[in-house]
Amino acid sequence: MVWTRSLPAVLKLGRLHMIVAGFLLFSLGALVALYDSAPFGMGRFLLGFLILMPAHLSLHYSNDYWDAEADRFGEPTMFTGGSGVLVSSPQLRPVARWLALALMLCSMMVSVIFVLAFAFPAWLLGYALLGNLLGWFYAAPPIRLSYRGLGEISTTLTVGLLMPGLGYLTTRGGVADSFWLLTIPMLCYGVAFILSVQIPDMEADRQGGKRTLVTRIGRRAGFVGAGAAYMAATVSLLLVTLVVGGQGPAWLPTLTLFSLVPSAIGLVGLVRRPEERQAAIGLVNAMLTGLIAFVVLSDGYLIYLLSR
Repeated sequence: MVWTRSLPAVLKLGRLHMIVAGFLLFSLGALVALYDSAPFGMGRFLLGFLILMPAHLSLHYSNDYWDAEADRFGEPTMFTGGSGVLVSSPQLRPVARWLALALMLCSMMVSVIFVLAFAFPAWLLGYALLGNLLGWFYAAPPIRLSYRGLGEISTTLTVGLLMPGLGYLTTRGGVADSFWLLTIPMLCYGVAFILSVQIPDMEADRQGGKRTLVTRIGRRAGFVGAGAAYMAATVSLLLVTLVVGGQGPAWLPTLTLFSLVPSAIGLVGLVRRPEERQAAIGLVNAMLTGLIAFVVLSDGYLIYLLSR
């Protein structure tokens, strides 16, 4: 009965809406692999995503668990600040910890099943383990990346490379040139993402002892960095499009066009650079929504090309 009463709070801890973003990034990698002539298999696609999904959920539960003290100083937003559940319901902290560990184990077990079911190289297990460990040690001791000024590196790699990379690798089994064309732009988006989510939490992170880049350089400079990263993604896509020309994949020019959506919103953030938190939250929500729109449009366009 106690568990039943706590179930809504436990689900809120997982911030399930954020899993959609992970699915979209995974799908982007998988769709690029299909464009590179990889065969499509629904079972392979779903099992591949089931490596990512529990790892992504584990990140949310473990971050809320290890950041519970720091989260007392702030308020959650649509994309940042954790769920706030453990601040109001600290008795659920052990549940969050065990769920995080169980979900990591689930991710690794699915990885083993994937390797056996599809005769896949064993290096996939190391890939999955790296992703899980980066998520766990983002806030967990003794490494505590986000408390040591290293959280930006782990998040950039996870969002920009590991998530779409897992979709590509589990679909195709290896890496072709077209995947590398997206690497620099996606890493730029990883930088833009982590700076964006740090901006609303600046005060709380400072009080909680987290050494994020924004706590060190300030909110206004954070907007400059995030805006520059959004625009750098567009510039890198444009340069790649010009360099490869007609030899590149057909989706490249259109994805470059789609990148103008988050780039334009990032430019607004760079110009306005609001110092006040409430104004910053609205602008950050707009920037992250623009980033999601880019991935949705890219996935949709790739599906269109593949269906012709």
